[in-house]
Amino acid sequence: MLILRRGISRMIKGYVIISSAGTLIYQKFFEDVSISIEKASAFAGGIFALDMFMKNIVGKNIDEVIAGDWKLNFDIRENAVIVGVLASKHDNLARAYAHKIADIIEKSFSNEDLITDFKIGEKIGKVLEDKLIDEEIKASNEAENKIKYA
Repeated sequence: MLILRRGISRMIKGYVIISSAGTLIYQKFFEDVSISIEKASAFAGGIFALDMFMKNIVGKNIDEVIAGDWKLNFDIRENAVIVGVLASKHDNLARAYAHKIADIIEKSFSNEDLITDFKIGEKIGKVLEDKLIDEEIKASNEAENKIKYA
């Protein structure tokens, strides 16, 4: 359920973690969002290609992609991971969560592990679960649900 604050919906729907080579490592979505591994993998490759294009043209990584009422905020760690958080366009926490998730991954795993460990997705999922990231995001979404239209 999306909430309204001054008529604007705010909610984080999920996140993806992509390797520095453009491969989907891990995905987590909340509520009614469901995406097949095939579509998520294609998405990961597309985001990687878009980021490479922007780096080659303007010398900067992508920060955000907006489509309608939704956005993806990114935290891109060179030679490590791309973290993308899917949220409603007016959600102010998506960028902070992208950064927080990327920090946890960077502190928990070496760049070599992120590239060579075939079970890295499971390990990342466990670390994020231990850090209660999913519960924190759900609590944030629930707090937004309690705020009434002003």
